[in-house]
Amino acid sequence: MKKLLLCLSFSLAFGIINAQVQKTPFIEHFTQASCGPCASQNPTMYTALNTFGSANYVKLTYQVSWPGSDPMNAEYPGGASARTTYYGVTGVPDCSLSGGATAAPNTAVTAATLAAKAAETTPYSMAITHSWNNGDITIDVDVTNTSATPANSMDKIYVAMVEDHVSYSSAPGSNGETDFYYVNREFYNASTGAAGATSGASLPTIAAGATESYSFTIPKASIPNYMRDLDQLNFVAFIQNNTTKAVDQAAKSIAGNVPGLLDLSTSTNSVSGAGYCDYSFDPVINFTNNTASIDVTQFVVEYDINGG
Repeated sequence: MKKLLLCLSFSLAFGIINAQVQKTPFIEHFTQASCGPCASQNPTMYTALNTFGSANYVKLTYQVSWPGSDPMNAEYPGGASARTTYYGVTGVPDCSLSGGATAAPNTAVTAATLAAKAAETTPYSMAITHSWNNGDITIDVDVTNTSATPANSMDKIYVAMVEDHVSYSSAPGSNGETDFYYVNREFYNASTGAAGATSGASLPTIAAGATESYSFTIPKASIPNYMRDLDQLNFVAFIQNNTTKAVDQAAKSIAGNVPGLLDLSTSTNSVSGAGYCDYSFDPVINFTNNTASIDVTQFVVEYDINGG
């Protein structure tokens, strides 16, 4: 009996000492709404990601400032500028998997590379959530050392605001793309909550079995007004070695469930005159309220003709 208990105790201790968790593949994607090669290569990358499963990876998309126009970069250029400099990106499309050297999306992100990264282990476990309170957003991040020895291989923690799906009725750039995914909208300092924190915050050594927690609140008035759909808003956190650029772990919060958020859609079947001298125009706009519990009783409609 004593021998059995001794063996059992040893096994439990050994298991704790070697506790590791699987890495979540983290994709940083550099693209642009007026980049022709981006439009041709991005679909293949997303096919690989969709097959792998959206719950099994974390992704940040940086809309860069070249080679043409891109409204998402114009709205928030800071994240794309900082991360292209960080990785030395000089052309798009480009991609990094968990902090590795950048490569074409179809090379960096494949079924094989995703599976290989997910098979790697790390002592770091991460969780991030966000909650709404009277229009403010509170973000909570926990980084846990699951091993029985101090964890110190990662020295930076980053928190980014993301819009999961940005959709345009017509292409906002010249490459024909109308749908953009996991678009980076802002960076925040995990320790202070300050916006514009593209260099991250310090992650200290975490003692065996301990958790390093961060919490901050973004006031309603400070939520970027260029967000197209708050229901698509979520947050991404990742930890990185600032020297090697290796990313050991990443996590994302769940989008949706915004209290009191209206879900409206519009369509039009306006009719204009058919002849050269028939200048008649009957504007018709259809509004649909897709919100279950909120009535809409008034609209303010604006129009312009040829930019006037």
